[in-house]
Amino acid sequence: MEYKYNEGGRGEHYKGLVGDCVTRAITIATELPYDVVYNALFDIAKNYKGNSKLAKRIRQRPSPRNGCYNEVSGEFLKALNIKEVRSKLKINNPMFYEGCYIVYVRRHYIAIIDGVVHDTWDSRKTSGAYTRDENDNPVPQWKTVTRYWKVENER
Repeated sequence: MEYKYNEGGRGEHYKGLVGDCVTRAITIATELPYDVVYNALFDIAKNYKGNSKLAKRIRQRPSPRNGCYNEVSGEFLKALNIKEVRSKLKINNPMFYEGCYIVYVRRHYIAIIDGVVHDTWDSRKTSGAYTRDENDNPVPQWKTVTRYWKVENER
């Protein structure tokens, strides 16, 4: 599995470091413009229904600039008719080598297109869990995907 730097068109609209992985992953995988995805996620969060503590928190912080609640991103992807699959797989699973996916690993969304991770940093491996190679050197483990969305588009 390879890595490729891709900001998903954010540089045309915003500057600086931000935690916009949800917007970026959706933009890269669906080929929708960054500002369209950003504004849609913002509108869903701002108008989120319900009186629960979570619903109130979502409405209080609707900007996807520094993260996005899974409920908001899930609602947007459902509106695009992209179905969620919940399954525990390693990010280097052979399934991800063909096609276009939005994957969720612990607290981060990534776009994978034909086995290439598209992100602003190399997010393929964990930073805390290691295994040992044949020379007893520590090797970081591949991240675990807990849910993913297969995006059907003409590439």
